Amino acid sequence: MNRTDTPIKIVLALLAVILVVLLAAFLKEYGDLKRLEIVSPRDAFMNIVEHHGPFTAGDVALIQGWMTFDYVNKIFGLPVGYLKANLGISDVHYPREVIFKYAEENGLSVSAMVGRIQNSVSQFLINKK
Repeated sequence: MNRTDTPIKIVLALLAVILVVLLAAFLKEYGDLKRLEIVSPRDAFMNIVEHHGPFTAGDVALIQGWMTFDYVNKIFGLPVGYLKANLGISDVHYPREVIFKYAEENGLSVSAMVGRIQNSVSQFLINKK
């Protein structure tokens, strides 16, 4: 064993300990967030989707900022380009863009963007009848 092996082993051992400590801290924080139901809206929504029939105009309140435009299109049965055309979206990432990211990148409040999407989806579903 030469003189440079020992410091390298010490550094690697310290890095391994730091990684374990960070992982434990992450898991604790994640557990706290789940307990406070801060990270569970998606889980709750998925439970609704799995036990729900076709979505109607009365269900537009379920649209959330964490969803992608594509996801909204799918669960409400919208044509792929409907929201793009109706809301004047020119983003190259549409429809795979997450709603809150789109809102932030375009200087819009997330709640206002979600409201616009909800109104647009509601209009589509009402006119579809």
